[in-house]
Amino acid sequence: MLIVELLVVKTKGNVVNSTDLGLRTYDLGLKKTCTYQLVCPSLPRHFTHIVMETRERIISALFQDVRLHGFQGLRADKVIVDLGITKGALYHYFPSKKEIGATIIDEVLYPMYTEFYERLDLVEGDPVPALQEHLRWHAGICDDQEAVLGCPLNNLVQEMSPLDETFRLKLNKIVGKMQRSIMEALRRGQAMGVLKPTFDCDTVAWFYLSSLEGSYSMAKVSKSGTVFKRSIQQLIHFLETLKA
Repeated sequence: MLIVELLVVKTKGNVVNSTDLGLRTYDLGLKKTCTYQLVCPSLPRHFTHIVMETRERIISALFQDVRLHGFQGLRADKVIVDLGITKGALYHYFPSKKEIGATIIDEVLYPMYTEFYERLDLVEGDPVPALQEHLRWHAGICDDQEAVLGCPLNNLVQEMSPLDETFRLKLNKIVGKMQRSIMEALRRGQAMGVLKPTFDCDTVAWFYLSSLEGSYSMAKVSKSGTVFKRSIQQLIHFLETLKA
């Protein structure tokens, strides 16, 4: 069976257009809208829509519960009760709890966190303005409530990396993509003479991500969006020092 999913996804002001094969979801449950059209040659259109809607509702609810309670605290059977979905439907899509975690990482976190960095890959010249604007976006959405919940990626990295190698590798794939995109963007800036040639792009890329995610951790423990915003402002100032 071939299913083509056409998505227009709006997540906090960022619009992404994509055409994909198979079943994917961008239902992040974080102040966004998601519309899609399904084309299926072998199933009635309304049936395909119901299948997609059920799966997306389950993933969205599970993702939100992981944000609140962590992956180890997730009780999928309790989450689906509020959705009016049977255990049979849950296990049809996700035969195991580990499968739930893999799906959240692959279908929610990966597109959520790599979308900006895929756009950064297209930036020629000075990448500093784009990086600074991305930091301002983070600061703009991190109020006290978001600070308490923390960064979904960072939360899972801290919780699951020491416990499960499959989780660690999947999470590292996201982090690796982010770091490489920053590093290559900085190298392009150096090659064009708009950034100083004296700093190591690989190291600075890791410092950028460490500062961003560390800011989320400090904001979480202090339950303060203000702490996050102040830390991010310092990182924005640091990026200015890279300019030639």
